[in-house]
Amino acid sequence: MIVTKIKRNRLNYDVYIDEELAFTLTDEGLYKSRLKTGVEIEQTEHLNEIIREDEVKRCKNRALRIITDSPKSSSKVAEKLRRENFSDAAINGSLDFLGEYSFIDDQRLAESITKKAVRANSSVRQIKNSLYKKGIKKEDIEKAVSEVDSDQEEENAIKVAIKKYNTLKGKSDEEVLRKVYYTLSYKGFSYSACDKAMNKIKSMLRNYED
Repeated sequence: MIVTKIKRNRLNYDVYIDEELAFTLTDEGLYKSRLKTGVEIEQTEHLNEIIREDEVKRCKNRALRIITDSPKSSSKVAEKLRRENFSDAAINGSLDFLGEYSFIDDQRLAESITKKAVRANSSVRQIKNSLYKKGIKKEDIEKAVSEVDSDQEEENAIKVAIKKYNTLKGKSDEEVLRKVYYTLSYKGFSYSACDKAMNKIKSMLRNYED
């Protein structure tokens, strides 16, 4: 086997053996391997160890860049790393590293997203769907939304209902009630929360007529 090309690839080096891409190394990995174009090599255990250790290092660095843009769940980080063809061993090692230093914390992320969603008047169902799409595990989702009590859900439903009501000035009572209820239902509010919100709108309609 002959090293036919070593090509710079952004932060790393792609090593070609017999004209085919064989593996990628960092500066440090390339230095340790002592590989050069035109050199004949053997796939020794020493070289394989350098390649494995170097992949873990590259994977950790890539994982850190991924979470720098915005907080992400461990499953989303792993998903991105797999798309970039890192091995499962390198990915698992990187996730352990991120978790050990609290760079990723799915429970903390779930709680943070939930608090923001509550302030945005989201329903519990909306929050669960959002967390699921972000790759949060079911047990972390349930723990996070358990902090949202029924009173908060009803309060949010009323705010959403009033906001929709204010866009329906001049419409008949029947149309107002139908469209407000549709909005609440579409946003996934519970039956009791919808009931509270609809009673509020009915009260506002009666007061307006008086």
